[in-house]
Amino acid sequence: GQGDAGRTIQLKTEDCKLFVGRRISGVTNGDSPDWLKKRLTSIGLRPISALVDVTNYMTVVYGRPLHVYDAAKLQGDIVVRTSRKGEAFDALNDKHYELPDGLCTISDEKDTFHGLGGVVGGEESGCTESTTDVFLEAAWFEPLAVAKTGRALNIDSDARYRFERTVDPEFVAKGAEIATNLILEFCGGEASELVSVGKAPNLVRDISFNSQVLTTLGGVELPEKECKDILSSLGFTVKADGKQWVVRNPSWRPDMEQAADIVEEILRIKRYDVIPEASLPPVAVTEDERSARLGTVRRALVSRGMDETYHFAFIDDKQAARFAADHETVTVINPISSEMDTLRPSLIAGLLAALGRNMGRAAADAGLFEVGTVFHGVKADQQPLMVAGVRLGHQPAHWSGKPRAMDTYDVKADAEQVLAACGLTTRVQVNTAVPGWYHPGKSGCLCLGPKNVLGYFGAVHPAILRAFDIDKDVFAFEVMLDAIPVRKAKASAEALMLSEYQATRRDFAFVVDDSVPADALLSAVKGAEKKLVRDVTLFDVYAGKGVPEGKKSLAISVTLQADDRTLSEEDITVVSDAIIDAAAKQGGELR
Repeated sequence: GQGDAGRTIQLKTEDCKLFVGRRISGVTNGDSPDWLKKRLTSIGLRPISALVDVTNYMTVVYGRPLHVYDAAKLQGDIVVRTSRKGEAFDALNDKHYELPDGLCTISDEKDTFHGLGGVVGGEESGCTESTTDVFLEAAWFEPLAVAKTGRALNIDSDARYRFERTVDPEFVAKGAEIATNLILEFCGGEASELVSVGKAPNLVRDISFNSQVLTTLGGVELPEKECKDILSSLGFTVKADGKQWVVRNPSWRPDMEQAADIVEEILRIKRYDVIPEASLPPVAVTEDERSARLGTVRRALVSRGMDETYHFAFIDDKQAARFAADHETVTVINPISSEMDTLRPSLIAGLLAALGRNMGRAAADAGLFEVGTVFHGVKADQQPLMVAGVRLGHQPAHWSGKPRAMDTYDVKADAEQVLAACGLTTRVQVNTAVPGWYHPGKSGCLCLGPKNVLGYFGAVHPAILRAFDIDKDVFAFEVMLDAIPVRKAKASAEALMLSEYQATRRDFAFVVDDSVPADALLSAVKGAEKKLVRDVTLFDVYAGKGVPEGKKSLAISVTLQADDRTLSEEDITVVSDAIIDAAAKQGGELR
């Protein structure tokens, strides 16, 4: 388009539907009037200069973002186009941006950048005190395009806020006229005719409506005249044909799309407290296996004397790095604070922070747990549901003995209680493959086979405790609830079968290498004779005189029982031989 503004405007992208411009020559860019400065200051905006203050005033008062360019810094035509990857420019917010493909940009014939459409202007053509000629821009940008630009570059501005929520398409030229009058009043000068390129979209629509919808959706009966008066006062036009109405929205309310929106507008003005109170009918809620698990787990841990806590899912990036193990950390692009910029990779971080706060208030004994999601990536299968707990201090005092300090086996029992609460009846294995925030040698991994890890337990590593300013031993556990097999539904519970025949106990002591876990020996003995071996318990561990160096003696008690007979000496001998053979496969030698 060409006009008295002396400049051609080229629209090369559908992201800008309408571009209106005007040249104002001979301006003096001084201070704004006191009344304008006071109004801007009252809402937290800093007065800068008359030209900039006018655009801020138009944005806030009329919802019409504008931009003014120093006309002397524009070279030839104004070109509205999409960006090419690798292009860069300096913005008026004092930041430098490198652009990806496809963002709506404002440049000139020499390809000099002058702004991002609907988001922020460029420093290259910014107005200063020496500016004498300006080019005023009023445009209508596609909301999705503006949102795309703001998100891609992480820019928040007053203009973006309004454009991505849709501004009034019929107020583009009118807004430019009002701004022109203010600039001429404050800065003097002479304005050209408006140059207009493109066409604003029509966001006005006819919506079918009747007063009965107000009763059906809003639960309120109002006179038809009152409904029409409310809508008219808001800029709507109403054409009534008996009970059926056609309501047309004003151009500045493009969010009006259906009859329910009209109901909301009427009730908003009438006040929502006119809606009578009513109870919803009761709805039968069925609880799935996962939800049932969470309730059972919470009750189980509370029964063990622990208190449940809730924390934000965001933690500091340095804390997150300590608990990331071999997973990637997920950083938040727009954190609510610098201390909450990363999604937690473990629940232990929040629990240790809570424990530290409790210790600062003289809490000597504490047991805290939390159920929640942890984040090992951005995909759904990288965000498992976990339960974790920490313990500090001593077990409660009892009349039968002195208070006992918490240890690794207390949190192991906590973890096993969680597994039991989830219905896991299979014996789990224990190994030492634990993440780095646990103390090596004082911790363990609970698993079903070598690959299906269920959780961890043990003493927290001293380096981690120092990072949280904790100077006492802390023990923790974590259980991956999603990794626990779901119980299969059964038509009816299995009958409890108790043997009426006497049980027999036999004790064995096996010498094994120091590296052999006791759990491996117990599992081997348990599987030696599955029908007759009812229980296997470790009751002594010995290393020293009489046991070769690098070896240890594990003493176990085995309970034998049959369902159909009293075991004979021959039966016991056969089972004993099977137990000795099973232990030998683990390197165990009968002592």
